[in-house]
Amino acid sequence: MISGPVLVTGGSGFLGSRIVDELQIRYPEAPIRILDLVPPKDRHRGVEFVQGDIADRGTCDQACVGVETVIHCASLIDWGAAARKRLQRTNVRGTRNMLDAATAVGVRAFIYTSSLDVVLDWGPIVDGDESLPYPAQHRDHYSRSKTAAEQMTIAADCATMRTCSIRPCGMFGEDDPYHIGRFLQALRAGQLKMRVGDGSTRFEHVYVGNVAWTHAAAVADLLGDATALAGNCYFVTDRPAENFLDFFAPLAVELGFTLPPPNRYLPTGIARALGAAVEFLTWPISRVSGWTPSLTRASVAAITTDTTFKTDRIWSDLGQGPKYDPELSMRQTIDWYKQREPA
Repeated sequence: MISGPVLVTGGSGFLGSRIVDELQIRYPEAPIRILDLVPPKDRHRGVEFVQGDIADRGTCDQACVGVETVIHCASLIDWGAAARKRLQRTNVRGTRNMLDAATAVGVRAFIYTSSLDVVLDWGPIVDGDESLPYPAQHRDHYSRSKTAAEQMTIAADCATMRTCSIRPCGMFGEDDPYHIGRFLQALRAGQLKMRVGDGSTRFEHVYVGNVAWTHAAAVADLLGDATALAGNCYFVTDRPAENFLDFFAPLAVELGFTLPPPNRYLPTGIARALGAAVEFLTWPISRVSGWTPSLTRASVAAITTDTTFKTDRIWSDLGQGPKYDPELSMRQTIDWYKQREPA
């Protein structure tokens, strides 16, 4: 049973704000605190707010005072342009700060928002599960930083502070700045002239509401006497895998965009060669500034490599399945964008 405040780092963001929603629904009497660089959503104005950076240990100490549970959702999410030092500062040092601050004040439960990227190398994953090892070589700096943060979170699990790691697959939903946001940006700019790969590649998606619900449900488990989640990592998805472009095609069509036909595509081999060439040509700039171009071998691999997971374990250990229906969640997402997308 929750007896103290729940702290959500990154609680003003895409996933974090939905976690706050689910906490308020599931635990209406529990005080909630948000630690973020930006103020909370309008609907969360009554929630206690600490403004600050998780890379600053003093801010983490302040945010954790009196807290019983930490949901550490704050992260720098970038698969291309962010420098390695920035990713290390936020994702690795920030997580270390939060774990140390939580331990110092006697936090009982610590939930880390990880990513499917922690197990990705350059090969396909088909129906992968939690037994997959970390790869010898990650695709990018983001994946390495999330792996380091997850490892230190699981290592911190003990009798006095139970920890677990949630690995969402490709999240989507209303006000999605990552998958849908970048997809629509490319469509508006007329950049999607052809598909990348022959369309046979499958990728796993999950509705942000179900990821948020999983975090909220994990709180009760970790605070219970017979926790099933403690010390474990979990993939989360809620629907069958599909090709990335096919998955978002209904959204694009309803918003009035035309997608390239299936027979107009750039072969995978050529796309990967182009990614490698761009990396080579921009290497001098990248070495000095830490900047990485958006077209890389890793970005091409993300769209042209099968990446699917089985997520039976999380639902089994929680004792219940996803909260939100797959068809309804996609319908709600499309309707949200139709109300806001310029005609």
